Amino acid sequence: IITVRKMWTPDFWNVVYELGPFYTTSGVNNWCDNTRDSEWFIETMDYDVDAVKTEINTYSNNLREQMINDGVEQSGIFKTVGALTCMYSRKYSPNSCWDPEFEEMDKEVCDTEDISVSSMANSTLDDFLDYEGVKDNQCLKKIRRESFPYAEHALQVKKQLCKGDWDYKCPEYNELLYGQYASTLDSPVSKQFKKHTSFFAKSGWIWMIVINGILVIIVAIGCGIWHCSRSKTSKLSLDDDEDGDIVNEDENGDNSYGTIQTSEVEEYQPLLV
Repeated sequence: IITVRKMWTPDFWNVVYELGPFYTTSGVNNWCDNTRDSEWFIETMDYDVDAVKTEINTYSNNLREQMINDGVEQSGIFKTVGALTCMYSRKYSPNSCWDPEFEEMDKEVCDTEDISVSSMANSTLDDFLDYEGVKDNQCLKKIRRESFPYAEHALQVKKQLCKGDWDYKCPEYNELLYGQYASTLDSPVSKQFKKHTSFFAKSGWIWMIVINGILVIIVAIGCGIWHCSRSKTSKLSLDDDEDGDIVNEDENGDNSYGTIQTSEVEEYQPLLV
C-alpha cells in the first residue's frame, strides 16, 4: 500500500528546519545533539543577540552548566532548572508583581472536577475578576486582564487561568536532592556581573599602558646611570722628579693631582630592552 507518508521525502522537497534559539537556551540540545538529523535540523543563524541573552536565559544557562559539572542526571537537571528559572523570573522580572504571600493566600478558583473545558466558553473576564481573593488584589487582576484575550481563543488556557495556574505557580522539583541549588535565587544575575565591572576591570588596557610607560622610564634612567658609570677617570700627579717623588705641593703640603679622561676607546654593546 502506497501512503502519503511513504511518498514523503524531505530531501526531495529541500525541507529543513531552523532550530532557533530555544534549542540551546532550553537545554534541549543536551538531549538531542547525539540523535538529531543534522540535514533536517540546522543552525545557520547567529543568536548571540540581546533578545536571546536575557537575564533569565543567562540564569538558566548558568544553573544548567553548574548542575552538569556536578554530574546531575538529565531528568533532574531539566526539572530543577525549569522550577528555579520560574522562581527566578517571578522574583526578579521587572514586570513581575509576585509576592511571597501568594503561596499562602486563599482565593476562589474554578472547581476543576465540575468544570469542563467546553463549559468555559461562556466565562467572561468579569467573572474571573469577581472571585474572592482576586477582586481585592491588583496583581491577580492584572494577570487575568493581560492573559484573558489569549485565553479566549484557547479554552484549555482559559480553564488554567480560572484555576489560578497562571498566578506565578512554578513546577515542583526534588528539593531533597537538589535543594542546595535554590541558593542561586539569593541575588539577581545582574548583580553577580557587577562584581567584575569595576573601574580597574573596565580600564585594564589603560593601566597596562601606564605600567609599561613607567617600566620604560625606569629602564631609561638605569641606562643613563650605566653609561655614566662607564666614563673612566685616572688620577695622575702633575709633576714628578727624576726619582718619582712629587714636587708640587700646595700651601698645606697636600699633593696636587689632576684628572684626565682615559683615551681608550671602548666599544659598548647596545642595551636591549
